[in-house]
Amino acid sequence: MSQTVETKSTIDQVFDIDPDLCIRCASCSSIAPAIFYVGDATAYVIRQPITEEELNQCQAALGNCPTSAVTVSTK
Repeated sequence: MSQTVETKSTIDQVFDIDPDLCIRCASCSSIAPAIFYVGDATAYVIRQPITEEELNQCQAALGNCPTSAVTVSTK
């Protein structure tokens, strides 16, 4: 018998990748591998952060992106 546990995120920041700026350096996916994935043409956001640790990782990825392709907005 399996149970599904629903978690409610209180994080109000939404992260995205601008594919026109992404150079596929993998900085974001190295810092936050559960959130970012580097594909053949650009990096992608797999899902939004749900924990404070993931939020901190996303903010670090935002600051470390050499082309500012990682962006953040508020819900």
